[in-house]
Amino acid sequence: MTDRGKPFIPYAFPGLPIEDAYRLAASRVQYDRLIKGQEAFLDDAARRWRSVGRLRAFLGALEDRCAGAALTAEMRSWLAWAHAHCDELDPLSAAALEDLQVYGAALRSPPDLPPRHPEEADWLDAGCLDEWLDDEEPER
Repeated sequence: MTDRGKPFIPYAFPGLPIEDAYRLAASRVQYDRLIKGQEAFLDDAARRWRSVGRLRAFLGALEDRCAGAALTAEMRSWLAWAHAHCDELDPLSAAALEDLQVYGAALRSPPDLPPRHPEEADWLDAGCLDEWLDDEEPER
């Protein structure tokens, strides 16, 4: 153990202080987590887009079916709710596209990092990078 209470892990690249190497490794971990989060977001957005398409097709068929008959106030109210719900779920809605701008900005400027250090995974597992990482790892 070191005097900081962390296990000793040998450092293979002299010339760069170990604290700087930890900071750079933590930056890479944060960016890797961002990419993984975006991959999960993309998968979820595609799933929601397909689902909203099916829901809107159903609503269109229901409206066609009821077109010859007078729609009750209850049915009109329910259809309005269902269309608004689809808009909330739709990853291509105006609100969702605003969120994409934020995500895109984060991805636009990847950190300028040197090549991956061979011991980065060990540092992460040992907690050496914790002080430079956000508190929570994103959900998968």
